[in-house]
Amino acid sequence: MSETETPPPPPPPGAPEPMACPRCGAPVRPDQDWCLNCGAAVSTEVAGTRGWRTPVAIIGAVLVVAAVALVFAFAQLSNDADKTAQAPAPTPTPAPAGAGLPTPTPAAGTTPAPTPAAGATPTPAPNETPTAVPGGAVPGATPAPSATPTTPTDPGGGAVASWPAGRTAYTVVLFSGTRRAQAEVKARGFRSGGTEVGILDSDNFSTLNPGYFVVFSGQYGSLSSARRAAQRLQSAAPGAYPRRVKPG
Repeated sequence: MSETETPPPPPPPGAPEPMACPRCGAPVRPDQDWCLNCGAAVSTEVAGTRGWRTPVAIIGAVLVVAAVALVFAFAQLSNDADKTAQAPAPTPTPAPAGAGLPTPTPAAGTTPAPTPAAGATPTPAPNETPTAVPGGAVPGATPAPSATPTTPTDPGGGAVASWPAGRTAYTVVLFSGTRRAQAEVKARGFRSGGTEVGILDSDNFSTLNPGYFVVFSGQYGSLSSARRAAQRLQSAAPGAYPRRVKPG
């Protein structure tokens, strides 16, 4: 005897018509969201999964923009580095000829070039006519307590004056040499011609170039006085010039 499928009972009057599964056709109650036979959605709409391509495209675009920015920044840094490396070095300003060099020693019989004192701005006294006295004293000047110079012995006889201690004044430079023996020979020659002279060591004076023994004549209170004295001494010492002498 074969079994026969019993049809479902008819719905009571006024009841809603039974629903069927859209996939397998099985009856589904109105309150069912899912088919109990095949599991298909009956009254529930299943939303599809979001597409993965859009987020991936956005991330890819961001990565591309970041890579382009990094490449541009690296190119700018490389360009700046090349410009810095290729920038020409500043041209050094050449020092004036003879700057910082000692005054050259003139050979015997030559005329030394005048060397004015650096930064000296003398104020000449009007109508001043100085008269150099033996020993280089300035007429009318009050000598300092320690103005008595030590006078070394001249090999040719007599004594050669030194610059008074602590005195700042102008003088006339007749000769300068790197050895004292040279200065003493020159001093004897000037004295034999009637010119009162002295010898000083330029290392002891801030206004003179170091390393020289200078034969000087007289002490004057202004540059104009020393210039006039230098003109008078041109016959005995061609090239004689005035110079400010300051200890220190």
